[in-house]
Amino acid sequence: MKNKQNHTYTNTIITPKPYKRFIKLVSLLVVVAMVSLMLGSCVTNSGSQGQPQGQQQEQSNNGNSKPDGDKKEDTTKVALTIDTVSDRVVKASVEGDVQYLVTTVQSTSYQPVLVRKGVPVKWIMNATEEDLNFCNNAIMLPQYGIELALIAGENIIEFIPDEAGTFYYCCWMEMISAVIYVADADGSIPPMRPEMETFISQSPCCFD
Repeated sequence: MKNKQNHTYTNTIITPKPYKRFIKLVSLLVVVAMVSLMLGSCVTNSGSQGQPQGQQQEQSNNGNSKPDGDKKEDTTKVALTIDTVSDRVVKASVEGDVQYLVTTVQSTSYQPVLVRKGVPVKWIMNATEEDLNFCNNAIMLPQYGIELALIAGENIIEFIPDEAGTFYYCCWMEMISAVIYVADADGSIPPMRPEMETFISQSPCCFD
């Protein structure tokens, strides 16, 4: 009688060699795909970050050039001439050896005027009782040393503008003021001097 021998069997999965190769190939492909995705993501992020920087640099360059241009325009004074002053400016008419001005006093303003250098001025300033008030009823022309109390009706001012330039006249309280343009022989009008600009900029009320 044969002795029965107890055998212990272990469940072992035997993988064929071709299948092992297939698994290695698939794993390698997965790794390659993951690396490709990671590299693509890095390139995309760097590109998206770089583009705004480029645009920002371009905008910065454009922005820097534009303000410079604006600043230059703001600080560069355009030379005035008889033909380029505002239409609101009252221009003197020359008759013989005298140039005549006719303006009207308003309750809160005086009119800007233009005369020629070297020609005697006769300025007729009309005013009404309704428009004259405590502030505007006397004027000063500092450039010509003139002070005049205004009355209702015609007020006559006479002087000789011996210097071309941009000046002003104002009320006795220095609250209402307006420009006196004096054109040179060639029609050019020099700009206002700095000290006059300071006065005008500090004028508490009205300037024309």
